[in-house]
Amino acid sequence: MKGMIDPTRLTTYLITVIALISTPGPGQTLVVTQSIAGGHKAGILTSLGLSTGTLVHTLAATLGLSTILAESAIAFSVIKYFGAIYLVYLGVKAILVQEYRLSESRVTQVTLTENRRIFTTALVISVLNPKEILFFLAFLPQFIDPGRGSIALQFLLLGFILAAVGVILEFLLILATCTFMQRLIQSAQFAAWRQRIAGAVFVGLGVHLALASQK
Repeated sequence: MKGMIDPTRLTTYLITVIALISTPGPGQTLVVTQSIAGGHKAGILTSLGLSTGTLVHTLAATLGLSTILAESAIAFSVIKYFGAIYLVYLGVKAILVQEYRLSESRVTQVTLTENRRIFTTALVISVLNPKEILFFLAFLPQFIDPGRGSIALQFLLLGFILAAVGVILEFLLILATCTFMQRLIQSAQFAAWRQRIAGAVFVGLGVHLALASQK
């Protein structure tokens, strides 16, 4: 019985995915920024949120929802600007922080509420990025083989692989970032500025998203 995906095609897909994820982009910028602002856990939660967003986009592509968005200029613009406004809002909120107290426990862990906030923020940012939807529609079909079974299952498998590879590579990025920035991450004096830097990055990502075109 033939496998769902040809081994040669799967190998090519893995190499391509690793190359794409390794290329600096908004996702990596967000992971690094959150790692600097909140340490290993914040970086990992951000990565998991982004990867969960990848799975949401995969499901949308599988169900055909992505095609609807790609063909509708209005839908594309609504999601794009909503996502941009959300990013700018988060950025301005962080930049205007007045005081940031660093407790002893915060060096090693964040509260449950903050965990959810960090994860949810990354998830929403990923889901509200229409460029990712267009990427899925242009990229994944190149590795789909209708002669090897369900196209939907192949979509889901490729999307899961993309999300998994993303988490692995971003974990290495988080480890390197936190190791290099360890003193700053643990510095109470630099804590508020870390938040402001993160805020500036959010605003930049929001502007970048607002300027994105559908083509």
